[in-house]
Amino acid sequence: MAKIQMLIVKKKPVKVKAIQVTKANIYDLLTWFNANYKRKLIYYAQGERFCIQTLEGTMCAPLGDYIIIGVKGEAYPIKREIFESTYDIV
Repeated sequence: MAKIQMLIVKKKPVKVKAIQVTKANIYDLLTWFNANYKRKLIYYAQGERFCIQTLEGTMCAPLGDYIIIGVKGEAYPIKREIFESTYDIV
């Protein structure tokens, strides 16, 4: 029987860009995002949420949540609570 060697590892710190979705930045966010990224951001006024086509399918971010721009330019929404417990602003 082969011996299994378990490694203890630590995730590398990675800096990403994040934008919080708010009523105040709705139209600026749409304009900026759609001009700078291939994947278009769509705003649904009913329910006040932004939706984006991600690698995992269409995902939505209601007001207060964040949109993360990853290291390869990928974009995806993240719940405010998860963002605040996972990321530090630098």
